[in-house]
Amino acid sequence: MLRSLCALLILFFATGKSQARVFDFKNSSFGGFVGGTYGPSQATDMAYAGSSGNNMVFDQTEQSNYSAEFGFLASTKRFNLKLYAEYLFPRHLTNVTGSNAAGTGLYNLDTHVTTLIPTLALEFAVKSGNTWRLLVGGGYGYAMANLANKYTFTTAGQSFGLSDFEEDATSNSSMYLGYTALEFQFSDIATMMLTAGYRYLKLSAFTSSAAVKGFNGNEAIGSILLNQDGSNRSVDLSGPYGGVSFRFYFF
Repeated sequence: MLRSLCALLILFFATGKSQARVFDFKNSSFGGFVGGTYGPSQATDMAYAGSSGNNMVFDQTEQSNYSAEFGFLASTKRFNLKLYAEYLFPRHLTNVTGSNAAGTGLYNLDTHVTTLIPTLALEFAVKSGNTWRLLVGGGYGYAMANLANKYTFTTAGQSFGLSDFEEDATSNSSMYLGYTALEFQFSDIATMMLTAGYRYLKLSAFTSSAAVKGFNGNEAIGSILLNQDGSNRSVDLSGPYGGVSFRFYFF
């Protein structure tokens, strides 16, 4: 009995090994992928500084953009077509202190901008082997963003004559990107890809999702959020980035 079981196990592993897939880009036509990116942020204090009282000084600003992405790709040895969703966001800032010129803290602010971006991208292999390729790519995405600011006033900040309030608003805009990438075999069905690129995304008009009374007076649902100089509230999420992703080729 033991000898028979051992023989079956040997046969199983030998058969599995003999049928193991040999990775080659020319035999990989469809797959899925997950990944992430990181880069410097141009958003700085654009989501709140222009609309949060005159001559205010803030102790925190946005410094970095992060993203996570997942989707699918159709592949040939020379070209890839990618359809995916990217979740892009600067870091969530909490307890940002807004102070006047004398250094007195008037309120604390929590601020966050998040963006979901369905994206279509095309890649071209400028050089390639059976298990690696150097790619250049470009894409277009439709960004759907949300801005949330929460203000909590200090005792000194009661001079504004406002109660604690929250802004919630949405904005839509086009995103464009270009990048280069090195893709190479990671396992018998997967590759790893290292990417360097540039993303262009400016959110130039945020529509209020809630009725609140803020620094600019009453903001009705559907109104455009304004800075105190009368310009539209805007956030620039453009900038260079680096990324890592893993692709899994199903067939």
